[in-house]
Amino acid sequence: MKMMGKRVNYAARSVISPDPSLQTDEVGLPLFMAKKLTFPEPVNQYNSQRLKQYIINGKEYPGAAYLEIDKRLVRLDLLSEEKRMSLASDLLVNGQNKIVYRHLMTGDNVLFNRQPTLHKPGLMAHRIRVLPR
Repeated sequence: MKMMGKRVNYAARSVISPDPSLQTDEVGLPLFMAKKLTFPEPVNQYNSQRLKQYIINGKEYPGAAYLEIDKRLVRLDLLSEEKRMSLASDLLVNGQNKIVYRHLMTGDNVLFNRQPTLHKPGLMAHRIRVLPR
């Protein structure tokens, strides 16, 4: 739960240990970290149904933390279910740029730093597998 080295936003740290159920290009991510870290996904006609369900779920996994409507962030965890449902129904309104900040999910790509380095060559790309509680 502590960060070493430089202070940066959008970073998380966890103990790394081997797991025989993970592939060599995967990294296990605890559920509480997958809920905190988000991925900004622009809304289009192909992903709108999936993103609507994430907005309705809110902070429940798999869900979303924020909805950006024309550069204005809306925190979904502070809204009631009725308000989230109304935001979800207006997701494909033309003329508005909307981005859903959804929870990280199994299959997403992330960059992880190999310790103890703090420089670019120490970064490695992995796919996430969200671990059960």
